[in-house]
Amino acid sequence: MDNPSSYFTAQSLNSRADDLSTLLDSIGQAISTLEVADEGITTLQEFVEQAKSIANSARDTANVASKAVSENVTFNSATAKTDLLTDMVANAAAGDNFTIRLGESTTMEGTSNVSADQTLEQIGIAEDGVVEMIVGDKTYEFTFTAAASGITDATVDETTGVTKQSFGIDTTLEDFMSEVVYTVGRKVLNAEVKEGKLTFNTLDNSSLVIRSTADFDSGKTATAATIATATTAKFAAGPNTNNTSVTGASIDITVNGQVQKVDISEFIDPTTGALVAGGDTGATTLKAVVEKINSTLGSEGIVAQVNENGTTLEIYNSNNTGTKPTVAVTNGVLSGGDDAAAITANAAVTEGDAKISTNFNKVFGFDEGYTVTITEGMTVEQFRQAVDALEGISADFDSKGHMVISGEQGDDMVLADSGDGNFIRSLLGGNVVSATNGSNERAKYAEQFDGVLDQIDQLVQDTSYKGINLLNGDDLTVVFNESRTSTLELKGVTFNSTGLGFTASEAEWKDNANIDKSLDQITKATSLLRAQASEFGQNLSTVQIREDFTENMINNLQTGADKLTLADMNEEAANMLALQTRQQLGVNSLSMASQAAQSVLQLF
Repeated sequence: MDNPSSYFTAQSLNSRADDLSTLLDSIGQAISTLEVADEGITTLQEFVEQAKSIANSARDTANVASKAVSENVTFNSATAKTDLLTDMVANAAAGDNFTIRLGESTTMEGTSNVSADQTLEQIGIAEDGVVEMIVGDKTYEFTFTAAASGITDATVDETTGVTKQSFGIDTTLEDFMSEVVYTVGRKVLNAEVKEGKLTFNTLDNSSLVIRSTADFDSGKTATAATIATATTAKFAAGPNTNNTSVTGASIDITVNGQVQKVDISEFIDPTTGALVAGGDTGATTLKAVVEKINSTLGSEGIVAQVNENGTTLEIYNSNNTGTKPTVAVTNGVLSGGDDAAAITANAAVTEGDAKISTNFNKVFGFDEGYTVTITEGMTVEQFRQAVDALEGISADFDSKGHMVISGEQGDDMVLADSGDGNFIRSLLGGNVVSATNGSNERAKYAEQFDGVLDQIDQLVQDTSYKGINLLNGDDLTVVFNESRTSTLELKGVTFNSTGLGFTASEAEWKDNANIDKSLDQITKATSLLRAQASEFGQNLSTVQIREDFTENMINNLQTGADKLTLADMNEEAANMLALQTRQQLGVNSLSMASQAAQSVLQLF
């Protein structure tokens, strides 16, 4: 009423102050979001430093190879190329074979996803399959029979000492595990489905071998089909000296009616149409083709091999039924049609449909290891080379002539005779030999490193504030005025292990190069974290400065509004005192007048 214009101006100022007060709350939340992200980066840096420490420790550690030594058998390395293996190792005979498995000697863990309540048939086991389990020095043979045939009692073959038992394929995996554990011994063996993987492990530190000894029909069929050349004009049905590359050259193999292409372009010389350099017959490159086929289609039951003279590629299904389709190799050139100088389209190398076999270990994903067979006329040196060529395994003679078979990276190594063979017993002193005398320290460090990467991923997921995670790709916009024209855009980053550039440890860090790769990733991740920490720090300072400004702005607006509408307290106090004095005087005057009137009335 004193000044309407000032009143409404003050009201506008107070309204703006209220709006800024609301924004002040959101600015405070933005600061908290940034502080959480900053704390996350600080913790990530600690994890990266931990990973660096692990990698450096691994770099300074050397694995100790596990070794199995022929203590009772000696060889002459000077005559190893001519000495027959069967003459040097007692009771050894051509056809004997044995297996070598690297890994924990007491544990076998599958890779296939299974459930304990599934039946064996549902998982993929069919009747007539047989699996052999060797626990310590005892052998168990489990046979799979038709549905509804149940579980038989375990019996011991008095001739071989092997414990035998059969299971109907409608047996649940849970019942199968329980019965196997009961047969072997509850204090000896444990079986469980661990994270969807069937796992067996011994409880008394006995060595464990699980291997299939009889296959069964997988229900799949295969046709080893044709060799197909490129479909482009660059490489049609013959060599072209103008070519610089080959694309589309493949070996086509039909599995269950579906063509599976194995690309072999990398092995073809574009100027000749021949296999790339690999000797006069192309045998070396042909072996590379074989490896490519086996690695691509091995899980489908397809097997490829080179014949004895190294000139023919043979492709067939794993149960060896039917005629093996062949592709001739002449002077390094694959051929199968009229044009012997190049790979021709649809070369005639077909066979009829054949069933693909599989076995217990393939169904559950157990590693049977490598199989080594003693061949007719095999020399000691040929045997040594055959073992030495196995991935992760070496064989050599020590100074006393003993043969030393080593697990190069220190992993446990289990060697076991197969069937009626007794080569390992004769060479190493037992049908099953477990070499646990090595140490694969680098693999342990690699596992710890991967564990840190997992923790990094989990931390990033947890670095969230009110649903916004600046370390997991979320952005944040901070508004500084009521018209939303003054803002700060905070760009989020993805700083999980992948975003920081990490990959899991390779090959259990067995080579220095593998560790150096991880160390390089650590260096780059450290730089990323430091740069982002600086950026978030700058953003945090900016938001805090604007927060202080907004608080001061609110105070100024409220003070200005008060100046327009609030009274001068000194002046109003003086006015109040004057009014109170005037009122008191009035009251006193009335009181005095009233008393005078009463005095006059008393005279009458």
